Amino acid sequence: MEIKEDDKRLHLIRNDNGEWISDEYAVFVSKLEVGVLKAWAAKQGKTLSVQHGSDGSFWCYKHEIEAIDFKNEETAINRKLRIRKSMGRATTKDMYYNRAMSHNLVDKIKQEYQWLIDAVIQNPELDFQTGSNDNDSWFSVYRGTGRILTIKENGKPYAAPKYMNKFPDFYNNPDKAGLNVLMEKIKEDSELGRYYIDADGKRKEGYYQNLISRRYSLNCEPDDDFIIIDKEFVLGYSKDEVKKEITQPIKKKYDNIIQSLSDKYEYCKNIKQPGTECDFVGLTRQGDILLLELKRYEDTTKIFLSPLQAGKYDDLTKEYIRRYYDDFNEHVLNMIIQKKDMKILKPKWDIPEKLTGNIIPAVVVGGNPSEAAKERFDIVRKTVGKDIPLYTCDEKGTLIKIK
Repeated sequence: MEIKEDDKRLHLIRNDNGEWISDEYAVFVSKLEVGVLKAWAAKQGKTLSVQHGSDGSFWCYKHEIEAIDFKNEETAINRKLRIRKSMGRATTKDMYYNRAMSHNLVDKIKQEYQWLIDAVIQNPELDFQTGSNDNDSWFSVYRGTGRILTIKENGKPYAAPKYMNKFPDFYNNPDKAGLNVLMEKIKEDSELGRYYIDADGKRKEGYYQNLISRRYSLNCEPDDDFIIIDKEFVLGYSKDEVKKEITQPIKKKYDNIIQSLSDKYEYCKNIKQPGTECDFVGLTRQGDILLLELKRYEDTTKIFLSPLQAGKYDDLTKEYIRRYYDDFNEHVLNMIIQKKDMKILKPKWDIPEKLTGNIIPAVVVGGNPSEAAKERFDIVRKTVGKDIPLYTCDEKGTLIKIK
């Protein structure tokens, strides 16, 4: 998934309507806090629209939170929200990345939702994503880039209203038959086709995301050089101030690269800073980390500008590893072991016992990119100054190096 850039901040998030906003206008809340805040807002006649993050989290617009009168609602939740607004998300590290689920959630999924794992594995249009956030774990199923359901430790599936409204019975009483009905209703909705295959039959980014992810996680082969271990990779920061301190030097570096490209090439005019979320994380046999950015073959401009994104992911991740290699090594290997145990990751070779700390940025294009896209990609890649390979994929999702 591509994360957009504005002039003030590096990270934009998408609301339930598909619109992008800066995360400085959002307050992330737990499910318990959602219920309390909605009650307070309704009691005071205020608006509170709860949004759903791609990682299974909840957030509300900061201005709607601030409009609620907390004076007579002094509770532990109120105090917690005030701390979050002033300090950001608490963590012991300035940067963090941890997608391993809690043991409780893993046990619940294995005991109650084995049918769901089996159904997703059998359906080539579906794929998994797992993770944790603020001590809250999730297990999600995606169709392309659309998250059709998420399960947390309470065991009840949920999703954005655009999916839940399609077939509410499934989310109340989930089973395989209900999932099949839900899928048919999703396929009939032309609006939801933008996350997988459009109404006109065009394969969207989500189609290729599923294709490649499944190929290198569920359908691995013995001679594969790598496996895919995670999707929608993004680093977390303890505070906004810390995020700015760490990312500003990297932002400045890419501002200079962008200026250099704009000065030389007309087709590079008006470039904006690339985002900070990567489509795939891979692991090689040797223990290197592969950061893979995905584009569609029709998106010529995005293809040739992708070395800016890949280079930025590389720089940010290397900074994290430089500071906290032990954390990175532990969290990545724990996530892999967990996914293997659940049978949602099926490598055909032994996982390295330790990561090398090396990062390999790369770009893959779904379909065959134009000659112009490939030539301009090479120009931007050379300006970035990193060895960033360009791949396409076949109908099975197998990567083929083209540049």
